[in-house]
Amino acid sequence: QGNEPALRSAFLKSLKYILFVGAPLCVGLILLAPEFITVVYSDRWLGAAQAMQVLAVYGLIRSISDSVIPLLRAIGLPRTDFRLMLLHVVLIGVMIIPAVYWSGILGAALAMVLSGAAVFGYMIRSLRGAIGVSARDIARAVTPGCASALVMGLPLLGLKLKLDLLATPIGGWALPLAIAGGGLVYLTCLWFVEREELMTLKSLLFSRQRSG
Repeated sequence: QGNEPALRSAFLKSLKYILFVGAPLCVGLILLAPEFITVVYSDRWLGAAQAMQVLAVYGLIRSISDSVIPLLRAIGLPRTDFRLMLLHVVLIGVMIIPAVYWSGILGAALAMVLSGAAVFGYMIRSLRGAIGVSARDIARAVTPGCASALVMGLPLLGLKLKLDLLATPIGGWALPLAIAGGGLVYLTCLWFVEREELMTLKSLLFSRQRSG
């Protein structure tokens, strides 16, 4: 507390690193949820694919939100932390029953995403006043991971569309190969746009392993 520039820099860097991991997982699940469920659980559970796709978005929002809570406590805003938890509980309580009535498990997933997005928006508003984080700062932090993940998604989407035309689903060994190929495309894109940050992250990970 009291060192806003350092806190702002640390927050934006952690946000960037979270998106490095979370963005490709989110895009991959959105694109390959039906195939994943079919291969792992069988066609009987295929109806849960849409809910999984929506919850992939919620997982990304939640991973970012969970990283903000310790920062709010560190800068002396415990009441904001409590308000966020209360807001989350109230929004879910208000939306979950009509959402489930409207669209079952998919509606419940959408309610989770909407409540999570509202809480995240409140978090960013709180941080803007506390450490001066702007919308432009956040956009710069999330762009590398999100843009690389979208580039990764293009060949996966093209593969899905082509196989759909051939009435051939992605299954068996094709699914892990598609995941591996998408991961390679993602890492290649990220390497070109954020090479220095990846090297820094690698150094941090290896230094923790040695200290452990």
